[in-house]
Amino acid sequence: MQYHKFYINRACDVTRKEKFNDSWIRAPAVDYKDLQEDNVMFERMVSMWNINPKEHKAKTGCFMSHYNLLRKISEQQLDRCVIVEDDAIEVNELPNPIELGNEFCYLGGYFSHLKMTSGPLKEIVHSTHGLNQLNRDTHRLLMTVAYYIPHHSIATQIVEFLDSKVRIRAIDVMFHSIPCPVNYYYPARFVESDELSTIRPKKRQHPNSDYLLV
Repeated sequence: MQYHKFYINRACDVTRKEKFNDSWIRAPAVDYKDLQEDNVMFERMVSMWNINPKEHKAKTGCFMSHYNLLRKISEQQLDRCVIVEDDAIEVNELPNPIELGNEFCYLGGYFSHLKMTSGPLKEIVHSTHGLNQLNRDTHRLLMTVAYYIPHHSIATQIVEFLDSKVRIRAIDVMFHSIPCPVNYYYPARFVESDELSTIRPKKRQHPNSDYLLV
């Protein structure tokens, strides 16, 4: 069984595109600079009152990029889909699809307190090697650096959930509440490179294979 492997990439990020070989499919990212100032998505997106306006718009573009790809997976009924952002680095080989299970599965990111203002977790969450269920009652898993959609019906569920919300938040925050089970594979298959973030240029920490922000 083969994967459909997608990387989300803006047209202007040519150097990031070059690191992906022919086994990957480019999914065009939404660049907020290409959107009209009155685009309704900017109004739907919830941000802290003091956030930089450009960061707010970039966060909206990121949301739309993942949403568009999930909708494509749903409509084209694609299964076994690996989705990464173009600053993802594969540090551990992808296992057989059977090992990734039949539910939404994180392949990278970092653990955070439920109350996000409390910041990322500082200690490793006890995990077995391989597939683990995310306990959404005790902590979050943030970032959309890499995740797995085993069946197109899961993408449909996520799209319908997102469509049902009048207001939205960053895509990784929204994923915490999707109406389906959520797993993660340990150790992470992908980490985030130390390239300059297109959303938060001052960001200096990146998730490692233990799902910790370091």
